[in-house]
Amino acid sequence: MEYPLWSLDDVGAEADKVGAAGSGVRWPEVFAPPAREGEAEIIEAETVEESAMLLVDKLLAEKVI
Repeated sequence: MEYPLWSLDDVGAEADKVGAAGSGVRWPEVFAPPAREGEAEIIEAETVEESAMLLVDKLLAEKVI
């Protein structure tokens, strides 16, 4: 499939009103966030309900909720 390509004139836009030039936001510095540290735990149970109860208990114990 080929997509149409429109110019600024085609859509009636001004160059200083679009893209980085037209943006009200400036990004003086862009960087990746620090890597997350921690570990994952798989909750295994017989039923979805039991898994949910175990998850809630763990979240309460960790004072997340």
